[in-house]
Amino acid sequence: MTTKFKVTQRYQTGKGINRRLRTPSQGIPQNSGVVYGIKEPVNISMFRDQAWRFIKENARSAEKLFDLEIVSDTGATTTKRVIVQDYQISPVTRQLLHVDFREIKLDTIVDIEVPISTIGEDKVTKLGGVLHIVKHAVLVRGKIKDIPVAIEVDIDNLELGGSIHANDMILPEGISLVTAKNDNYTIITTAAAKQEAEEEVETDHDAKVKEATASDADSSSDSDSESAPTSKGS
Repeated sequence: MTTKFKVTQRYQTGKGINRRLRTPSQGIPQNSGVVYGIKEPVNISMFRDQAWRFIKENARSAEKLFDLEIVSDTGATTTKRVIVQDYQISPVTRQLLHVDFREIKLDTIVDIEVPISTIGEDKVTKLGGVLHIVKHAVLVRGKIKDIPVAIEVDIDNLELGGSIHANDMILPEGISLVTAKNDNYTIITTAAAKQEAEEEVETDHDAKVKEATASDADSSSDSDSESAPTSKGS
């Protein structure tokens, strides 16, 4: 589901108007904004706290797409698919001042990171093993309208000791991975819980051996110092 954010179309512009939006005599402080893109720029306003919270939670990435719902003075709503192109913060108050949005054509081809989502039965964990998700997101290329919310990786046939690599994934039509040549990187690996426990024990054992060796060396040094002959004056 595409994220949505609602704003109001603004018909008056200028520094005075923007100042009154930010510091109203009554009501909730607002911010100015502009939507650039396919047609003429559209001036908008939005509630400051809502806008800043939305940007922090959903849209700080320049590649994060969402639907901007613009409400006119007649109540009609126009929806544009946009990204946050830029925003300004007050150096004094650290509050949001202005936001620029960029409308994106749905047939524009973009490179964007998409999260990994596992589907199917996790048989590895049921067998007492451990399932490691190595890559939680992958970089893909495709038209904006075809970009999925997540890339599904089927683990139903994954067995203990097995793994899933980039080339094993089934991508939606029109979507491709953005990778270096022949880079078939690992997405998911599995391991036996017993094997992991043994590796932890070995690591702990090695640390204790090193500690004991260092202690023996210190004891030997002290012993040598105590047994060293002292010279007598003539």
